[in-house]
Amino acid sequence: MPPEPSSARELLVCTADRSRGDALLALLARHGLIGRVAPTEPQALDCLDRNPRLALLIVDTDVQHPDGASLLLAARQVRSDVGVIILSDTPSIRAATEAIRRGAEDFVPFPCSDDALMGSITRALGASTQGAPAGLPISRTTDDDQLAALSSLAPAMTRPLELARAAMRSDTPVLIVGETGTGKERLARAIHASSPRAARAFVPVNCTALPADLLESELFGHRRGAFTGAVSDHRGLFLAANRGTIFLDEIADLPRAAQPKLLRVLQDGEIRPVGGLDRVRVDARIIAATNRTIREMHDGAMRDDLFYRLTILVIELPPLRLRREDLPELVPRLLARFQSNARRCSITHEALDLIRELPFPGNIRQLENLLQAGVALLPTHRDTLTRHDIAQLVTPDHRTPDVAFDFHPEALRLSTLEQRAIGAALNRSGGNKTRAAELLGISRDTLYRKLKEFADEPELRPTF
Repeated sequence: MPPEPSSARELLVCTADRSRGDALLALLARHGLIGRVAPTEPQALDCLDRNPRLALLIVDTDVQHPDGASLLLAARQVRSDVGVIILSDTPSIRAATEAIRRGAEDFVPFPCSDDALMGSITRALGASTQGAPAGLPISRTTDDDQLAALSSLAPAMTRPLELARAAMRSDTPVLIVGETGTGKERLARAIHASSPRAARAFVPVNCTALPADLLESELFGHRRGAFTGAVSDHRGLFLAANRGTIFLDEIADLPRAAQPKLLRVLQDGEIRPVGGLDRVRVDARIIAATNRTIREMHDGAMRDDLFYRLTILVIELPPLRLRREDLPELVPRLLARFQSNARRCSITHEALDLIRELPFPGNIRQLENLLQAGVALLPTHRDTLTRHDIAQLVTPDHRTPDVAFDFHPEALRLSTLEQRAIGAALNRSGGNKTRAAELLGISRDTLYRKLKEFADEPELRPTF
């Protein structure tokens, strides 16, 4: 039942387009929400100041105000408790990123379906349209404790963490870009845990781990009898993440046949199970990740329409080699994961100095593996990792694939390090070149090119 006008919180639409304003008011009314229109920024700010029941501002951008930034900032000064949604006829990655960074709850490419817009409005209000009163307070959190483990002294991490905090306040799709092992899933979990969806499920999905012929069924579900072996209905991972977050890792490897269905979820919040006729509503926030560059994604890996929907808010995580300032804090924190109540391990300054010299092509994951091996091999009568302990793990004779590096000066040539990194990755992947490329954080084409170079130069052939 729609809320009584006296108790309902109101929405303000700032648009100079009268017909669009009327259409938006009609849409709100159909969902039991009270709305009003302000055609100019001064009128919108005056209305915000005078009406304490206003809970949400919808800014319709135009030629004079292409990104809504000025009204967004001014509205925050007048009423910091009011949420803001930006509608844009000419969306861009830069405008969307800046809007979210400045505090907008969502950035919605327009035109869009009524369901997509109402989903954004509902999430911003912190209440469901399925009978929940519109007067509920907006669900927000400013607690970024989940990012504490991702805190950084490195200048290269300033922008990513700033965008991550903005993503916590929004329901906009997020794309996390970075080399293998840089902590993309950890960042995705931190964003979810500090968002209004924290009480709901976080569902991680590796797009490369699902067989291509079963991927759509796993993501979107299937009906009984849809194919051989479908003996019962299957809900799928998107419904498992309903009202929570679904993390699509290695999104650039999503088969093109499944991409239109993912686009449907982003646009309209709907899925259609394999073998089903009816569409099913789903409210799952999408956080995606890839170890490819944005250019690689755009150049053939993904449909243009899906690419633009996923790249509204892009967070680029730097590799560990650009974060060496963080090692004194990061190493003890990783060591703590391998400790027990009976044994707490530390590391000497000399050992930490050696770690600072290592290239770590596998990034934080490789560092973690190195430290875990160090703790496992540490004699029971000692609880401190020394430089000698670390050095033993990074010689060519060491059999852990991720850390097969010799750091004598003559072995620090880039070609030598590439040779050993590729050999280690092929070892770990059992010779699977696609998986080896993922471990190295490079494209498969790049790996094949490197292997051809090694074949042409026998002294550079990887040992594996």
